Formats: sequence, structure tokens, C-alpha cells
Amino acid sequence: MKRKSLVFVGIMVAVCFLLNMSLVSIEAAGNPKSVMDSKKPVVWKLAHAAYEGEITHMWAEKIIEEIEKNFEGKVKIEHFPAGQLGSYTAMAELLQNGALEFNIPATAAPLGQIVPEAKFLSINFMLSEHYDVNDKAINEGKAFQLLEKKLEAQNIKVIRWFLEDFSCWSSNYPIQKLEDLEGLKMRVYPSSQIVANYRVLKANPTEVPYAEVYSALQLHVADAQENPVSTIYSNKYYEVQKYVILSNHTGVVNGFSAGKSFWNSLAREDQEKIEKAIEVAMEYTFSKMDEMVEYAKEQILASGNTQILELDPKERARIVEASIPAREEFLKDSGENGPEIIALWMEDVKKYEAELIGQ
Repeated sequence: MKRKSLVFVGIMVAVCFLLNMSLVSIEAAGNPKSVMDSKKPVVWKLAHAAYEGEITHMWAEKIIEEIEKNFEGKVKIEHFPAGQLGSYTAMAELLQNGALEFNIPATAAPLGQIVPEAKFLSINFMLSEHYDVNDKAINEGKAFQLLEKKLEAQNIKVIRWFLEDFSCWSSNYPIQKLEDLEGLKMRVYPSSQIVANYRVLKANPTEVPYAEVYSALQLHVADAQENPVSTIYSNKYYEVQKYVILSNHTGVVNGFSAGKSFWNSLAREDQEKIEKAIEVAMEYTFSKMDEMVEYAKEQILASGNTQILELDPKERARIVEASIPAREEFLKDSGENGPEIIALWMEDVKKYEAELIGQ
């Protein structure tokens, strides 16, 4: 009897031990250890397609600086800019598979390959004219919350969205009204949506690779093109264009992203260190972007070759109205939530314009 009792007690001790170990494992899984407790520095990788001198590259460098500072030497970020790790699609796959910790894709083309609804920002005049409204809408609005939910289902966690400076037109003709776009050879990125954007305006969209834009404008293969003012300056398009028109008709939205599995493996305090680093980098990049835009305008005007024009609000409204049919191209291949994402976005813009601008 005594022997059986000892065996029973031994079994109970073993069971209790195993249960205790299981609880410890569950607790550890629910409460990951901080990187700050690591004996050796941890290496994370960040990849994107931007080149040195571009806004996104600047943002990435500042984020790296702030993350490494916040982790006090416990984290080292390896930086892979300019598409060193492959195409947007390749980088997204690395992120999803856990071979890459951080990535900065743009919404329209790269994320649109994963979540078709993300392509809605390829449509002209979807953004508000007010930068602060857009920043609020992309980071707090319902449309982007839906996008984030769909991306998380694909193991991509967007931590912060960032809109670069607005795109505008450069042209050899002074685009001041809707009729000025008719027949205009507008250089476009090879995209069915962007082609549709200009066909509905009766322009002549002309697909030209990015590397050939300057020569295409110089040789009159195209009469006009779209890009941010800072890009028009840095790529010297103003040398072969008579006008820059501040249309603010679209813009590139980047998303600082992590693999969702990787993000969930971090202690909350480590997530907060990363989030804080991104916000500090945002403030820095906002100020630098404004400086770059103003400097670009000054240098373009100083060249004496190019005028900078505004659009009359009434004429801009006519162009916006004429652009609405281009949304049909998006709806052809926009996923099950295509109409919903546009409706939510329009509601978000209206809400934040009322809140921030009083419109």
C-alpha cells in the first residue's frame, strides 16, 4: 500500500510539474521577453525601393536611427534600399515569410498585388487637397482600417502610413482648365488605372518607363508627365517643360510595415519603442519634405525656364468631376470590398475636412 501511495504521489508531482511548465510556456508566449533582456544585439532587416535623396529613403534612415537609439545598442538594423532585395512583390513575400522584419511598400501597385482594394489611390483626385486631412484619414480612417485588416490576414502589419508630397503636372502647355487636357500626350506609368485616369479626361496617355521620362519629354514623345515637385526638380524635368501645374491630384502613400508574426513576437514595450521611433521620424520627415518642396519650387523658378501655375478652384472642380468615371477601371478588379473602400474613404475625407479645415 505504501509503495502504491508513493507511486501515486510521484505521478501527481510529475503532473503538477508538467502543468506548471505548460503555464509558464503559455505565459511566456503571451508575454514575450523584451529585446532589452537579450545578451547579444539583435539584427533586424529593413528593405524598400527608394533611392538616397528620396523622401522615403530619408524616412527610413531616420526610423533606423531612432530605433537603434531607443534600444540602446541592443538592436542593429540592416538597411537594404533601392530594391536591393528584389521587387516590391519579392520584398512583400520576404516579409510574409519572416525572412525580413520591416518593409516600406506603397499602397497602389505593390500592396494592390496582395490586397486589390489598395489600388484605389491610383485613381486621380481621391485625396483631399489638404495634406493634414489625408494624414489623419490614412492613419485613423475606416477605409485604411479595412485595408490593414486585409493585410494582416496576409501576415503584414502596417505600423504607420505616410503620404509623400502631392503629385502635380509638368507640361509644355499651360493646363488651366479641363479642355487643356484634351489630346495632351501625358506620360504615364504602365498601369490600366492610370491610363484610364487620363482617357476619361480625353488626354492621350503615353506609357513610358521611368528611366526614359526625361528623353521622352525632350523629344516630344510626351508633352506632359505627373510627379511630385521635388521629383520634377531632382530629375530635371523642368529643363524640358515650360510649366509646372500644382494640381495635387494624387500622391504616393507608403506604409512602414512589419511581418505580423514577427510583430506579435515582440514584447509590448519593444513595440512601443518602435512606434515612438516612427513618430519621431515622421515629424523630422514632414519638416524636411516641406523644405525640399519649397526649395524645389525656388530652383525651378530660378531657372527662368519654367513657370509654376495654380489651378482655379472652379476649373479644378470640373477636372475632378470629369475624373469620376475612371473609378470604373478600379472596380473591375478591386476585390469584394472595392465599392466599400471608396465609400469609406470619401466619408473619412469629409469627416476630417470638417474636423480640421471646417469644410
